[in-house]
This record gives sequence, C-alpha cells and structure tokens, in this order.
Amino acid sequence: MEKLDKDLQNRVWQRVQSREKLEMPPLGQENLRPLILTVQENRQVYQNLSHQMPGKDGERIRRLQQECQKCITCMKGICCIRGEPVQVPQLNMGKEQPKRALMKCYHRERKLCADLDRMSADPEYGTVYGSLSRQAKERCV
Repeated sequence: MEKLDKDLQNRVWQRVQSREKLEMPPLGQENLRPLILTVQENRQVYQNLSHQMPGKDGERIRRLQQECQKCITCMKGICCIRGEPVQVPQLNMGKEQPKRALMKCYHRERKLCADLDRMSADPEYGTVYGSLSRQAKERCV
C-alpha cells in the first residue's frame, strides 16, 4: 500500500472546499403584464356587453367575463410567486357595437393563444401557460 502524503491531501482538500459554488443561471422570465392587460381589456368588454345583452347571450358573455377574471388571477399569482406583483388598472372601455367589440376580443384572444403557446415551453410554468392557452382557445370558440 502506498504511503499517503498528508500535506498533499490537505492542499487538495483545501482547494476542493474553497471552490465557489456554481450557481444555476437565472431562468428567463416572461413579462406577463402585457398579457394580463390584454385579458383585462377583454374582461372589461365582456362586462360592458353583459349589461347590454339580455337572456342567454348575456349569460354567455358573463361566463366569458368570469373566465377572463380567472385567467388574470392565475397570471397575477405567477407574478406574485416570482416576486413581481402586478397592479392592473381598471380600464374604461367605451361602448361599441357588440359585433365589433366581440371581433376585437376574438383577435386579442388569438394573439394571447399564440403568446401562451410560445411560453408553454417554460420549464417552470409551462404547464400553466399551456392550460391558459387552451382556455383562451375555448373562449375563441
């Protein structure tokens, strides 16, 4: 058996123990504020339309409004977990013809779907973004 050099061992262990800990590089984080504002616009339009439309159509619009609110709450929750709380202002949307307002909502939802689909590859919140994208697609339907 070879004789171990205690002095050499001590130097090696000092070198190993004094190494800087490797830190994981920060994950890229999307800015969710523009997406939240997009959903907030739709929520406000749906709220305005729900007051204008009676009966079953008004009820469907109220459900869209509620779904948008859930989406906003979820994205704000992600921001809060990441330490980036977001305050979303109450928007004052002017009254429009229902057909035109719904067309605008549809186009905003389609853009939201595309953005959320792209973000679904995120290692931390990808599954949440994928789920939000599916919900936005349902609202488009």
